[in-house]
Amino acid sequence: MAKPLPLIVYGPVTPLSPAVRVTGVLPGADVDILANGAGIGHAMANSPGELWVPLASQPGVGQAISAVQKTPDGTSDSSSQTVPVIDVPNPLPVPVIFSDLNTCMVDIWAGALVPGARVLTNIGGVPFGSTVPSQPNSFLGINALSIVNETQSESWINPTAAYTGSGARPLIKGKAVAKQEMPRCRRDGQAATLPVAPATVPGAPTVTQDLCPQVMRLFVSGLVPGGILHVYRRVLHDPLGSSWSQAPVGDLGIAYPAQPVDLPPGLPLTDATGTVVIALWQSRCAGDGPSTVVKVAVPGGPFAAPTIVEPLFDCTRYVPVKGAHADSMLQAMDAASGVAISDPYIDAGANCVVPLWFPLVAGQKVFVRQRGCNADGDSPVVRANALPNTLAIPTIVEPIRPHAPWVKVTGVIPGARLHLLVNNQLRPGAVDCLASEGVIPVSGALLAENNHVFVVQTICDHSSNVEGPGVTVKRGNLKVSVSPSSVNRGSTSSVMVHAKDADTGVAVSAQVLLNAKNVGTTDIAFGYSFAQSRRSQPGRHGPRTGSIFRRAVHHHAHGSDLDAVRSGRSGARLSREYQDRSHRVELARDTGLECVAGEDA
Repeated sequence: MAKPLPLIVYGPVTPLSPAVRVTGVLPGADVDILANGAGIGHAMANSPGELWVPLASQPGVGQAISAVQKTPDGTSDSSSQTVPVIDVPNPLPVPVIFSDLNTCMVDIWAGALVPGARVLTNIGGVPFGSTVPSQPNSFLGINALSIVNETQSESWINPTAAYTGSGARPLIKGKAVAKQEMPRCRRDGQAATLPVAPATVPGAPTVTQDLCPQVMRLFVSGLVPGGILHVYRRVLHDPLGSSWSQAPVGDLGIAYPAQPVDLPPGLPLTDATGTVVIALWQSRCAGDGPSTVVKVAVPGGPFAAPTIVEPLFDCTRYVPVKGAHADSMLQAMDAASGVAISDPYIDAGANCVVPLWFPLVAGQKVFVRQRGCNADGDSPVVRANALPNTLAIPTIVEPIRPHAPWVKVTGVIPGARLHLLVNNQLRPGAVDCLASEGVIPVSGALLAENNHVFVVQTICDHSSNVEGPGVTVKRGNLKVSVSPSSVNRGSTSSVMVHAKDADTGVAVSAQVLLNAKNVGTTDIAFGYSFAQSRRSQPGRHGPRTGSIFRRAVHHHAHGSDLDAVRSGRSGARLSREYQDRSHRVELARDTGLECVAGEDA
């Protein structure tokens, strides 16, 4: 193996932080956490990827936190991007509960936590859990049973949480058994046997940007957690790249399917013998995968600094940005102190969001710093507004149809979480909304006709009213048209079915069934053959055309059915005796719309 690549250190780090998170560790590496170059924590990595390193001494405000790892192949450079130690926020932020809660759970996924602060969890004012987190998002373990919580039903407005465990021993070929348990309620689920397939060669990593020389960070996806990423400096000796030479830059442990990778700051990116590119590939168990080549960016510009999308509000945990330069690095900064309030992020596009370490507070002034690729600059400073005393009930955009996949709302405080209630029951899957309007995916059972839909927005300890008129789910009118409106018998034509909500004009996407066979999707052409009957064979009545789908005239509870029209009777409903000589087209799902007269396209 090659020398280890620099570790990436993540904030926030406060004087109370019990541990510091790093990614990129290699198995068996000795990892040291440094504050202004002096060691304050040490741990050994058992597996590749991520490691939480406990701190033996407290760092001081303003110190720069970095990390190094040492393996038999060498010692890495110190972290390219250091993390400043920031003071504990005063007042402490209001925690955000991400989990859907029930009386049987033993962990609660929460955010906006201060590393090192003690988080107390209560139900009805009675404490039942106490945790000291190491990161802003953490599981809060329930460490004490309380009789007041036994057989007692409580309800909260919270989203669904799902997570992936890591750091366990690798699975071996064969079978794994998974089982759910709720020890607080003494409930066990049925065991499920999961097949463990043989190890396969990992695919090529994906990198969508060029390497910015001033940043030296890549964001790599398509990774296999538990593997090793190998990085080489390759020199192309001809324009086609058919002749090249390369040397190792370093190796890095993979923690996530997508993660940042820092290259050594002194890596030469020019060569007298050819063009320098960066080659990456990953290995795990079964061997090495194919490589991906990344070019070195040639800066244009100069490029303008980004701007923050206003307004910002108290308790917002993200800063939305527009006009950023791709391949550059973005970081949110506190305007008063000039200190970072977020990790640095490689910008993937002009419009993006920067997650913050802690929520903003009213009156706080912030800006976003852009660095690299001739795009250095700071955005204008923006001040966070105070929240209104009462949050307005979000306005649901009508109509809502049965089986609608989402609900759209307006009148949202940017940064608020949106919660969906159906028939006064909370649905899982709350979402953060960073604009004044947003959409909530409908999780759980499909929406049905006459369901009552209501949306609540929450931010910090503020909430809109949990009761209100809401919106009733109603069926609408489906308008269907077909292009072309007629075809020649005995020929094959390209036909396209269009479906839309007649009340709103919104296109309806659904599979199209022809004679109960799937032939495609609305708004996508498919081949259609109008077979000849004996009455229309050449020499008897000459060539004829058949009108198709002039009207959508039939509806069933489980699908909107479009009946073909027999030849020579434009607009007539298909009659029973002609079923064997005509064709039937259906939309394969319930659109929540009743069929009305269509239009020939």
